[in-house]
Parts: sequence; C-alpha cells; structure tokens
Amino acid sequence: MRCHVSESSKPTLPTLVNSYSPVEMNSHQDLQTMIMQVKASSSRLEQKLNQCLWTQKVLMILVSILLAFSFSTFYMLCTGKRIY
Repeated sequence: MRCHVSESSKPTLPTLVNSYSPVEMNSHQDLQTMIMQVKASSSRLEQKLNQCLWTQKVLMILVSILLAFSFSTFYMLCTGKRIY
C-alpha cells in the first residue's frame, strides 16, 4: 500500500535556497525565519504522514478481518459444517 501525501505548491526551502545571495542572507533574523519555515513545513508533512499511516493500519485490520471471515465461510461451505 502506498501513502499519497499532497503538498501545496509553495516550496519553502528551495525558494529560499535558490534566492540566496550574500546581501539578502546577511542577518541572523533571515536565517531564523528560514529555519522556522522549514520546521513548520516539516511538521505539517509529519502530521500528514502520521495520519496516512494510521489510515493504512486501520485498513489493514479491516482487510484482515474480512479475509478471516471469508476463509472461514469458504471452509464451512466446503466441509458442509453449519453454525447453529
């Protein structure tokens, strides 16, 4: 199973890195701003990934239950046993 996470088309790090010039990045505040933007983006991606992984776990449990029920039903049909 694959988890597809869609991210908005606002790349924070590549834009800041590509627009780097010594004049623009000369202050500590600029670096702090860039770090905070990267941290925020990373946090959002982590939350989306965690939600996706939780959904996959729930789906795997439901599929396992369905398979167990299907196999037990198939076994009972093949052997002629009935549940009363």
